[in-house]
Amino acid sequence: MLVEVAVDVVVEVDSLSSESLSFLLHAAGASRRSEAARVAAHIRFKVFMQASLGRPRIQTWGSTPLHCGGMNAAVSSPPFQQVDLVLLILRLVAGPTIFWHGYNKMFRGGKIAGTARWFTSMGMRPNGTVHAYAASLTEMGCGVLLLFGFLTPLAAAGVISLMVVAGWTVHKHAFLIAKDGFEHVFLLATVCFAIGSLGAGRWSLDRALGLSDYVGYFLGYEWLGMWITLVVGIGAGTLLLLACYRPPAKEAESNS
Repeated sequence: MLVEVAVDVVVEVDSLSSESLSFLLHAAGASRRSEAARVAAHIRFKVFMQASLGRPRIQTWGSTPLHCGGMNAAVSSPPFQQVDLVLLILRLVAGPTIFWHGYNKMFRGGKIAGTARWFTSMGMRPNGTVHAYAASLTEMGCGVLLLFGFLTPLAAAGVISLMVVAGWTVHKHAFLIAKDGFEHVFLLATVCFAIGSLGAGRWSLDRALGLSDYVGYFLGYEWLGMWITLVVGIGAGTLLLLACYRPPAKEAESNS
């Protein structure tokens, strides 16, 4: 069988990296086909023995029949299709929600002028207008990117950075949204963390353009999407607070 032959090639000549083998175990283990489960068990044993013997692996991203055929077959199994569907639903909810939030800041209510006054009253420097445009455009841009699943980890990171700033400047004094707490921003940040970490799924521009071929992979690397989402999101929000947030004296005294 093609899968078994490819597995023998992988194990004997070490042509795939540890990341590829990790993905294979995940894919084969999720498949309902009995032969895939047997192959996964075979690989677990061989990989364990190689690790015990200290045999090195060549760090290349595979071009073997397993990568091209077996992996694609495995990720077409029902469990992976369910993940793709859930990711699509999350994007269809989170993307427009974030976009509408930014659109409301820019074009409804007090528009940019009113949003700018609000940011100024919070103590955002150099002035509220800069942050009004930055927040509105970031929310609309990230919302569109999430909706279509393009550069998904960066889009999710953009939303998380906004939630970090909003949570610290406005919502940090309570948890429940009824008390103006951080419940809402926490939920949005968590949803975007999940989307950015797992990727946009099959029905996305990232998959169509080859940026995320499998769930949990970005640009060919496992965990990269998660680290981009987490580090860029929290890092950008924290840096913005350190550089620009100067709360009014009254609020600063109450926080101290």
